Amino acid sequence: GGAIATIFAARHPERVRSLTLIAPAGLGVEGSGNVNLVLRPLIGDWIMRLFDARIAYNAAAVEAKSAPNPGAFLANFNRQLEYRGYGDALLSTLRHYPLGAAHEAFAAAGRSPRPVLVIWGEADDTVPFSHATQLIELMPQAQLRSYPGMGHNITFAQAPLVSRLLTDFLAVQGTRVTSGGAAGKPRGPLARMEARECASCGPGDEGPAEPSLP
Repeated sequence: GGAIATIFAARHPERVRSLTLIAPAGLGVEGSGNVNLVLRPLIGDWIMRLFDARIAYNAAAVEAKSAPNPGAFLANFNRQLEYRGYGDALLSTLRHYPLGAAHEAFAAAGRSPRPVLVIWGEADDTVPFSHATQLIELMPQAQLRSYPGMGHNITFAQAPLVSRLLTDFLAVQGTRVTSGGAAGKPRGPLARMEARECASCGPGDEGPAEPSLP
């Protein structure tokens, strides 16, 4: 997440050209009875094992309403819920991620000349938009782009918008955006699903011919 990227940038400034943060955690936790209950040993594990998918789905269903295609948004979001260990990973994040302890990293990154883009949904109830005020104080060079009615899953719900913001920001920095990622060469046709010619394909073939068995 944003806090991890910022901590890396603070520790290794020579390896970072620019920084983009999307609703970054690390500046505090809006505590509630439910969150505090989940953080407790054993009780939290039991709750997450029973309700992890339902909790995530209900939150996504609310944000899907503002997506261009709510059905596609939920279908894409739900794929991650099918992975075994999703709930355990979410619980571990709540318990061990620096949700409220990354102030110094943000301040260190803010003291550098590195350009920073911050994207935030103003209806975010996971990492509240109110944290943006403190973030800009720590990182005065940051460009803040906020959007009313959008929540924490803005990257899923408004993928075209976020993609445009990223590419425009990187273009200003003179960063090449290729099929291999920002500022990099393509990592091979299979790594990024790039189109390539198939020397062994005939008309209508879906891919290269299967090799003959000896």
